[in-house]
Amino acid sequence: MNPLSQWIVTTDARAAHLYSCKRTPSGELHLDLVRSLENGHEGEHERHRPSFLGGGERRGSAGHSSGHAAPRTVSVGHEVDEEQRRFVREVSGWLHHAERELNVKNVTVFAAPKALGLLREHMGGLSSNAQLREGELTQLTPPELSRHPAVRKALEWTVDRNGR
Repeated sequence: MNPLSQWIVTTDARAAHLYSCKRTPSGELHLDLVRSLENGHEGEHERHRPSFLGGGERRGSAGHSSGHAAPRTVSVGHEVDEEQRRFVREVSGWLHHAERELNVKNVTVFAAPKALGLLREHMGGLSSNAQLREGELTQLTPPELSRHPAVRKALEWTVDRNGR
């Protein structure tokens, strides 16, 4: 692929999609889905049931404290946060790998608000031609993405930056 190709990534807590972006001879924007990553961490814990810390599976079982102490539980919200953190770390590694393997430069990552904050923590070392932007665009199809104002504006940035 051309090192000056334009790329976008859409991601949220459930999936990430990498698209190559090209202009057609008529000047229209065309996006091709290159690869996707699904969150394999969803459902690792039973939903709506507490996960026990300290090894306690039931009351009175041995844990880090007294064998008679009640186990400490982790809230469902904490489990969801941890699943999302794991997925964001995977997305970061996935993107770093794509940057090397596919020569991905000039990438704009659109992420849901919570994922965006987590991505900022884990995206170190990604190309200096990478932009992180807030946007919940994961559910859009390639034709919908090609018409979306935020995507069009992001791709104008990469065109201006490369002088094309």
